[in-house]
This record gives sequence, C-alpha cells and structure tokens, in this order.
Amino acid sequence: MIYNSMKALANAEPAATMAILRMAKGLNAPGFNINGTINYKLLEPWLKERKEELEDGSSDSLQYYKKEIAKKDVVLRDLEIQKRKGNYLEPEDVKAFLNKVALSQNALFISRMKELPVKLEGKKAADIDTALKEVTHEICSIFSKELSQWKP
Repeated sequence: MIYNSMKALANAEPAATMAILRMAKGLNAPGFNINGTINYKLLEPWLKERKEELEDGSSDSLQYYKKEIAKKDVVLRDLEIQKRKGNYLEPEDVKAFLNKVALSQNALFISRMKELPVKLEGKKAADIDTALKEVTHEICSIFSKELSQWKP
C-alpha cells in the first residue's frame, strides 16, 4: 500500500505512529520515497523487525535512535557545506562529463583509425609504432583538455 504522507500512514496503520515513522525515516528505513510517499509494503517488515526497540520508549533506545539520526544529519550538513564550497561533485555531473569525454574520444578514434591505413602503407615498423603512439596520445589528451575546461 502506498501512502501519500506519514500522517496518512499513521492514521491507517495503528502500529505506525508519527514518532515511529519519523525515527524510521531518519534511519533511512526502506519505503520512504523521494516524492514524500511511503510504500508500506517495504516499510512494514523493517518496522516489525525493530518493533520492540521503536516502541520501547526507554531512554536508551530513544537515545540510540536520536544519536543515529544526529550522525546522519551531520553527514548531510557536511555534504551540503562541501557542495557550497565546490568540493563535492554531483554524480550526475560527473557521469555527464565522462560521457562527453568518451563520445569525443570515440569520434576522434574512429576518424584516426580510418586515416591510419593510408598513412601507414609501406612504412617501417618503427614509423608505424610512432604514428600509433601519436594517435593514442591525441585521443587520450582529450580527457585532459576537457577536464581543464570543465566547470562543475
């Protein structure tokens, strides 16, 4: 069952109180979606497994979960600071950059491989080796060139 909010889930499932749901979300329990919906089918086994700890209400149990949530908050805040300082790269940005470099290298590689047979015809082994090294260097230098121009 998919619920649109923690409140809707808490109203429908008596075992899932708002306090328990907040702790579960803070501990990255499964079933909490980015869009705010909650897949109770995924969350329910996790809640059942930790039912006693979550409902215990003892200061030890609550303190443990509060500490875990606080640790995760510190990590998230640190990531946000690193992003703002420019010391953190979004995985999507890195992937897009590497795809761009790969496409550039691929295009150059294909064009150079088409030219090489004519250029190398009748050449000695040493000249062929030199020509291949030059082409390889040219292809690999695309990465350095693109990297120097990249602005994350």
